[in-house]
Amino acid sequence: MRGQTTLDFAIGVAIFIAVVLFTFTFVPTVLEPFGVVAQDNPTMADRTADNLAHGQLGAADQPHLLEWHCTVEYFEGESSPSDCNYQGQTLEERLGLGIGESANITITRDGEASQLLCWSADPDSTPDDEPGLTNASASDCESSDTTLALGEDRPGSQNTAIASRRVVSLYGETVVLEVVLW
Repeated sequence: MRGQTTLDFAIGVAIFIAVVLFTFTFVPTVLEPFGVVAQDNPTMADRTADNLAHGQLGAADQPHLLEWHCTVEYFEGESSPSDCNYQGQTLEERLGLGIGESANITITRDGEASQLLCWSADPDSTPDDEPGLTNASASDCESSDTTLALGEDRPGSQNTAIASRRVVSLYGETVVLEVVLW
């Protein structure tokens, strides 16, 4: 019976080491989706997108249906109309961003930044001869058009940016509202 004690000890130590190694390799991958690089709260982009789609640019009783007049005024950034649900002159004031926080808000047709939309009030620039949305890059918008992009340039491939998208309706068209915070 004495010879078996050494063998039992070796098997026990081997199992213990295997469990410790498994724990150190498996637990970080389980917690990885909750790891945040540069943001204190990863849900901030989701809350901001919901606030825009349900409140500031739309109405709580008709979520994801953006009021085109308020949306155009929001992206022009010059004033806060009294009949719209937002306050402040700058994007930081409207979103309640803190010092050192940056944002970019865009409205696109397919969620791709290369497919920015412009709001055209010029009847000659829209196919239906009425105000509406036109596909364009920011440089292709006419001077009288409003580019539906606001905020600082996107950070590119940085891992510190958090994005949130909402499919919304603007002027009868289905578009994608994207909020990127960093």
